[in-house]
Amino acid sequence: MKYLLALLFMLFTCTTHAQIDSTRMTNPIDSICFTEQQVQDISYTIDSLIIKDSVNQVIISEQDGVITSQSQYMRLDSLEIMFLNENVKFLEGNINDYIKINQQLKPKWYEKPGLYFILGIVTTTAIANYVVVTVR
Repeated sequence: MKYLLALLFMLFTCTTHAQIDSTRMTNPIDSICFTEQQVQDISYTIDSLIIKDSVNQVIISEQDGVITSQSQYMRLDSLEIMFLNENVKFLEGNINDYIKINQQLKPKWYEKPGLYFILGIVTTTAIANYVVVTVR
């Protein structure tokens, strides 16, 4: 399609008669048609633009693929964050349950070994005093 348009453009410019001042030019055809060098330059320019266009199309398709994969990664990351938040909620619930269990299993004031040690010393001293007092 691009080649057809370029060919039509060149044919149109060569066959169209422009308004020229024929008194200043010796050959009026020189102002209507392109020179051979100009045609080659236009051809090279069109070829280079076609190559650049194809390269840009490849870059655009690659970037579309990258954008698609990044959007999929975003969705997967958001799902992972959602599952991790649910996991955090469950673990916080477990921590609260362990705190309640620990409070229930914590020894009461009368279940402390230091208390029994002191009571043992007091009892031993009292029995020893009783024995000493009764033996005398």
